[in-house]
Amino acid sequence: MASRSCFSVACAVAVMAFAILATASNAQPLDPHFYDKLCPAALPAIRKVVEEAVAVEPRMGASLLRLHFHDCFVNVRTYLYERAYCIWFGLKTYWFDAR
Repeated sequence: MASRSCFSVACAVAVMAFAILATASNAQPLDPHFYDKLCPAALPAIRKVVEEAVAVEPRMGASLLRLHFHDCFVNVRTYLYERAYCIWFGLKTYWFDAR
């Protein structure tokens, strides 16, 4: 009975992993010039605010870099995959509840 349960869990994990990889492969590549036409003042405004924040707190640069690579202005339909990932691996999920 236990082996059947383990097999079911393994199949469920495999299906979820496949679904996550399948949706990720449809993403468009990042474009460094995306905001040039949409909002040309974005980069100078962001640069000014970041420079001011780093001047006040030098560790802010590292914090922003970590944030950037975690969630780099990604437009997604739902955050359920990320929340499920955190739950599976025992990570904190309190920031999802504020939405």
